[in-house]
Amino acid sequence: MAEAMEKSGLARVSRIPLEDAASFIASPRHPARARSTNKASQYPISGRILKDNDNWGRQPNKYGLAEKKISVEFLSSIEQFLETRLPEDGSTRPTGAAQAVSKLIDALVAAALGPDPIDSWSTALQYVVATFGLDACAQSKMDVRRGIDQMNAALGQLVSSGIIADPVFRQNLTAYMSFVGAAVVLDLAGFVVTRKIGSRNPDGGSAGGGAQRRRPPA
Repeated sequence: MAEAMEKSGLARVSRIPLEDAASFIASPRHPARARSTNKASQYPISGRILKDNDNWGRQPNKYGLAEKKISVEFLSSIEQFLETRLPEDGSTRPTGAAQAVSKLIDALVAAALGPDPIDSWSTALQYVVATFGLDACAQSKMDVRRGIDQMNAALGQLVSSGIIADPVFRQNLTAYMSFVGAAVVLDLAGFVVTRKIGSRNPDGGSAGGGAQRRRPPA
C-alpha cells in the first residue's frame, strides 16, 4: 500500500529497520503523540457511530445512502453481528469481529458499489470502526466525530488520487480497510505504538502488544 501511495504522490516512502520505526513513532516529538491529555476515555465509540449513521447531519453515512437511493443491503451481516453484542453493562463482547468485517467488505465488493460517491465506502469504514471499537471508549462525542471526519478526509484523498483503483489495494482491500478502521479506534481510545511492536516471546506468543494507552503529561 505504501508503494501505491508513493506512486500516487500521497506519501514519501523510506525503508528503515522495525526497531528504528518504533522508536521514531514513540518519540515525544512525533505528531502521533501530540494529543496527550489527562481526560479519561469513557465515551463508548461504537454507540456514537451507530447513532450518527442515522443522522442526516453526519453524512456520508447510512442515512445518506438511503436518501440517494443506494442499497444498504451490504450492511446486513455487520448489523446482525453488532446486534448480538451484550447490554451496556455486560463485561464481555462477542468474538468474531475480524470475520464480521471481512464479510462486510466482501458484501461491499459484491454489490459493485464504487467509491464515487464515497458514501458506501465511508459507511462501511464507519461500521468497521464500530465493530473493532465495541469495547473501546473515546473522550467525548465530539472526539468520536473528529475521528470519523478525519477518516473521511483520508478516504477522500485515497479516492481523488486514484489509489483505490490500484491493483495492490484492490487485492488486499479487506486488510487495508481493516487497517484504517483499527487505526481510527486506536487513536480514539488514546493508544500509541511502542517499541514492543512486532516483538515475540520465545514460545512464539505475543510479547504484550504493540500499543499502550497515552499517558497524561506530568
